[in-house]
Amino acid sequence: MDTMNCLWNKIVEERGQSSVLVALTAVVLVALLAFIANIGQVIHDKMLTQAVADAVVLSAANVQTVGMNEIADLNAEIKKLKNDLDKDLKIGSLIGFQPGEGLRTFRYYYTQIEYAQRLQKEANREFAKMARKAGQKVLAKHNDNYDKLHPKVRAAKKRGQSKICWLKAAGLKSEKRT
Repeated sequence: MDTMNCLWNKIVEERGQSSVLVALTAVVLVALLAFIANIGQVIHDKMLTQAVADAVVLSAANVQTVGMNEIADLNAEIKKLKNDLDKDLKIGSLIGFQPGEGLRTFRYYYTQIEYAQRLQKEANREFAKMARKAGQKVLAKHNDNYDKLHPKVRAAKKRGQSKICWLKAAGLKSEKRT
């Protein structure tokens, strides 16, 4: 009976230990939930960033595609002009040009070909600019929408901080490319 009493006293003395264990477990679980939620936000932000990058590239590529089609049409026109020049010079040499007529024919085709080549260079330059602008418009539209949705970014913007600070406020890093 003495051992029973001793055992009972020991149990009574150790009653508070379970509440300490429950409290510590609760703290660990809350910290774990916060960690999981933070990882979820980071993954969401990375997926959003990738989606925006894809949209920017796709819009720029669409504009570049139109430009490349225009340049291809100009290439076809130049090829046609060169074939016509060859044909006209061969026919003219067979029937005999009047003095200076062959040179006028050559000059006509040469100016047309030169004009088409200038258009190609201009199209190449202008469509590259237009592609860049299209990508920037998509990015600006996203940034406007994201700034409205993300309270930390909106607050950083109101304080007049730079775009890099906005990214840091949103929990995103500004990574340098190598």
